[in-house]
Amino acid sequence: MGYRSEGTLENDWLLQQEPFEGLIGSLLGQKFEWLSFAPKMRLEGAESVAWAREEYNADTDPEKRFPRRLTSGADFVRVTTTGMTEDQATLAKWGFEFQIDERARRYKKNLDILFRTLRRQANWLGDWQNARIITAIMDATTGVQDTPDSGAFQGRSVVKWNVDGCNPVSDLIMLKGDFEDAANGYTATDFFVSMSRFRNALQYLINLDVDMGSRENLFGVAKAGTNNIYIPVVGATLHGVRYGLKDGDILVMDSGMSPFTIYYDFNPEYGPAESFVMENGQTIDNDFGLHSHEYITDKNHEYIKQVWLENTIAVKDIRAGMKQLEGTYGI
Repeated sequence: MGYRSEGTLENDWLLQQEPFEGLIGSLLGQKFEWLSFAPKMRLEGAESVAWAREEYNADTDPEKRFPRRLTSGADFVRVTTTGMTEDQATLAKWGFEFQIDERARRYKKNLDILFRTLRRQANWLGDWQNARIITAIMDATTGVQDTPDSGAFQGRSVVKWNVDGCNPVSDLIMLKGDFEDAANGYTATDFFVSMSRFRNALQYLINLDVDMGSRENLFGVAKAGTNNIYIPVVGATLHGVRYGLKDGDILVMDSGMSPFTIYYDFNPEYGPAESFVMENGQTIDNDFGLHSHEYITDKNHEYIKQVWLENTIAVKDIRAGMKQLEGTYGI
């Protein structure tokens, strides 16, 4: 069965499609760490997507040529570009189902239990989506580029950020240089580290022996409760993330030329909402392909809810990001 036109028990109003998907969608919107850094495109009328991947940039292309002075009888230099490879992915559904206890539906005093149950399911779904995105970005074969062996970052005297004598700001500046030197036209706008390493960096910034004016102008000021800080001397924002990065990993990206795109779609049979309104009035687009469905078993009268996402992640431009994994040169 699909969604019923009206609920039967006291708390069934929350399980109707509009309030249910609105709650799950708003919780997911708060949970996702990576969606804001990726363009989102809806796939309509197709179940797969293909995209071109360039193996070389303008500087490293083996077909790179320069203009020739044009004189009488001289031929123009004919140029080509090295061919691109093609990747593709099929749109897939990823989700689960769970049983809602009759007591949670029947008695008003148990509404809090129902909310807690739905919050937990949304957390699990958000965890999975976060992990899936960062796994695609950090993939050894198809993810973003690695830090170069000859770069300043790997050539530095490595002091981990959780060890006395570390200098996170200096490390960021060196990695920024390596990233921007690797290909013209890319800018290091955002760095990502684990929450543990983010706290290490904050501790370093807090303990700097500089006057308040210099601190704000050069090293920025962290706002209470946020997981990011803009560091003016680096010209980029440092983010602490809870999913996908180990202590010691670091990722830099150009937010203006994101390395990945999220493709999603809706199945009209289930009529998913295209946007959700949060409690604070903010509208969140359903650009991650959230769907839901419900049914009741005839044998045991179990009330089952199904939740799934329909999307795929395409890493299109490996040069728009650079990663260094934990280990010898990690942070």
